[in-house]
Amino acid sequence: MTKFRKIGNSLLFLMLLPALWFLLSTGRYFIQEVPSSNTHYIPDNALIVARLDGKMIIENTLFSVLMESKDKEISNLLGEFLNTRRTDNRKVKDPGIHLRSDLYYIQIPIEDEKVSCILVNISSKDKFLDQPKGDSKTVRVANDEIGLIIMRSEQSKLDRKKLIAAGKKIINSKSTESFRSNKDDFAQISWRESSSLPYSNFVIGALDNELIFSGSFQFDQKASGAFPNQVLKPQGFHICSNLMDNSISDTLTYMLTEIGVELPQFESFSLNYYGAKVINHSTGYFVVPQMDLIMKFKENVSIKELFEDEALRTMLDYKQDKGSIWFQKEQLYFKQLTPTTIYLGINENPQLVAPEPDELIRIYGELEPFMNVEGGGLMTAFLDMIPAFKAGKRLSVNSKEIHIRLTRISKGEGSIEGNLKFEKGCYPMSEAMRFVLLNDFFSSQY
Repeated sequence: MTKFRKIGNSLLFLMLLPALWFLLSTGRYFIQEVPSSNTHYIPDNALIVARLDGKMIIENTLFSVLMESKDKEISNLLGEFLNTRRTDNRKVKDPGIHLRSDLYYIQIPIEDEKVSCILVNISSKDKFLDQPKGDSKTVRVANDEIGLIIMRSEQSKLDRKKLIAAGKKIINSKSTESFRSNKDDFAQISWRESSSLPYSNFVIGALDNELIFSGSFQFDQKASGAFPNQVLKPQGFHICSNLMDNSISDTLTYMLTEIGVELPQFESFSLNYYGAKVINHSTGYFVVPQMDLIMKFKENVSIKELFEDEALRTMLDYKQDKGSIWFQKEQLYFKQLTPTTIYLGINENPQLVAPEPDELIRIYGELEPFMNVEGGGLMTAFLDMIPAFKAGKRLSVNSKEIHIRLTRISKGEGSIEGNLKFEKGCYPMSEAMRFVLLNDFFSSQY
């Protein structure tokens, strides 16, 4: 599952880039065709490679925002963005980058660290290397045609000299054919555990009212468990998975151990998530998830004994009766389905169905439950003030449904297919733009 965390992180990064691509474009960038020379400099040892087609994003975003959606909110947000990024002569600073060419986000190993970089085609070496004042988080190197921005994490032990040396090595030597770019779609994410393994790929395309996902991936057979005989019928936001490597299972087990809950390793789970309620509790504010959850473990586990544990009862301050627990007026039911499988949720008798053959992971339903937080007074008001929450809430309202399936196609190999549909009158590129601008991402990055 570490692979899929990487997909999630890279996908979020890709969603945050279209605004930069669009906003910094000028007429000469829009007219000029630019070859993507940076494709030839992707390091052979890259662990993650995420590609954005700048030409397609600029043209599609421009058409979507100006011709299709004609969204006043986005226009106002764009104006605010530009006004806060003008230089003294009242012009937007030229970044020295060919914006209508491919951009690559890459992750490479340097010593014992994994370092993130952005590989671009440049129009001016001097302007590209003109690093923003006060920027100590990035290192820039360039030759006459490509530039590399190396991002330093706060925990990094690598000094600037080492990063500059590693960057110069990349821009001064062309790579082999270890990475193959898919030119038919505007975004592609490829990842692998080590440079000796083949890439897994996740590709993103766009239609009138939806984003299309496809790809293939490699996985460890030992990480694939088994679903119980019955899983939850999809409702709300649904996710089920029987692909849980040891790192994920160990992390979950460790987190539960920290609050006094000792459970064996997870093998699979099925979740319907409907939102969350914030209640006044003896410990202060307490969040009660509105969900139904089935968990299957590798060893036997008793949910009745789990909730009868006095230390856990004291820590979480709940009351227990036959088949349920109470947090104030909020009731959660629990059941022992098999010796290794338990249920916990807001429905006493949830609807169950048989799992799909060869399905490893399914994500299905609405995004809105993620942003559905009821009660809590000041806490929920505070959440609405956070740019990321506000942006996610707006995206979830304008989206209609997401459906992603990861399916086994052979031993150790799977396929990815799915889509994210938007409501009528909502366009994928416009909504991506709104999400980026409401998130105020670039205020802290550029």
